[in-house]
Amino acid sequence: MKKFQVEDIKGTRTIHIPGGPSIHDAGALRDIFVKALDEKTGVQIAFDQAASEDALEIDLAGIQLLIAAHRRFLQEGLEFNIETGISDNIRKTVKDAALDQEGPWNTGGKDG
Repeated sequence: MKKFQVEDIKGTRTIHIPGGPSIHDAGALRDIFVKALDEKTGVQIAFDQAASEDALEIDLAGIQLLIAAHRRFLQEGLEFNIETGISDNIRKTVKDAALDQEGPWNTGGKDG
């Protein structure tokens, strides 16, 4: 399981993730997300630059966790963004999974 650095800056909780989240990290990340929701704090994910190559190894559990968190934060009117250190492959996967504000959850999906 990875260690996550968490910073609170101007009402947003930034979570630094070394590499891509996996099933082994899901519980710890979920706890961080639940605490942010309880405190009505938005979240910004920052994949650490030094580990960005490892981010290519994000697994299905990591994607599912990010999708569920994104959906819940939006329901609560809170920000949930993936900001830095993300590779082009992961960015495409995340966008296709609708983890950005422009994703299918807000536009009806790729097929309309």
